[in-house]
Amino acid sequence: MIPIIALSALASIFSLHVHAGLRVTLGAVFLIVGLERCKKLPVFLTTFFTGLAVVFLRIVAQVVFDKFSFADVFNYSVNYSIEILFYLGYAFFYYIIVRKNSATYKSPLVPLLIICDFGGNAIEYAARYFLLRPELETITFPVILAIAVIRSVLIWIMLKYFFETRNG
Repeated sequence: MIPIIALSALASIFSLHVHAGLRVTLGAVFLIVGLERCKKLPVFLTTFFTGLAVVFLRIVAQVVFDKFSFADVFNYSVNYSIEILFYLGYAFFYYIIVRKNSATYKSPLVPLLIICDFGGNAIEYAARYFLLRPELETITFPVILAIAVIRSVLIWIMLKYFFETRNG
């Protein structure tokens, strides 16, 4: 579990800039690849600690690379900590839709992951909207859907071409 958490947190510092204002972070990609490769890992525990590690590492990166003051660190801590809701929301949907899917004819993974990602992002977006100043949120639901599609396809590519899925 610890390697997946560490790799996901490290990957969360990097992002793909796909379009103006459209940035896809990679922490969730490595988390879900790890959960898919190691089916026995506890989804909620792994995801919760990954969310904490992501927040911690992003704050450290801001301090080290951007030389932020204590007040800036506090503001970023509040902003980043809401991202834990994304990870927990993703875990909730992933656990129900992917992990506990006992259907005889399984749906393809990418559409299921899109639902999980979109759901997690919608929860995070709602929290940011209600807890922070709504006018600061400029992201729209089509952008959230685009991010979910990109991240889900990246997960599928990594699982299909770079890692073989295993049950242990």
